[in-house]
Amino acid sequence: MHAPSVARCPPGVAYLVQLVDQLDRLQLERETSTPSLFVELQLDRLQLDRAKSSPSEESAVLQDERLQEDRL
Repeated sequence: MHAPSVARCPPGVAYLVQLVDQLDRLQLERETSTPSLFVELQLDRLQLDRAKSSPSEESAVLQDERLQEDRL
């Protein structure tokens, strides 16, 4: 589907055709860029979760080691 030639349209209609064309291009950009942005956000969230869980895992290991030493 092609937009009517802007040169043949009255001035007000030509402006609307340009706006619709611009909106279509922006929507296409948004649709094609969203998946990569979504993946980046997921990776950032995963790294943050790992960073948060890492110290608690280490402290749990240290606690286990201390309990074992206390038992000896």
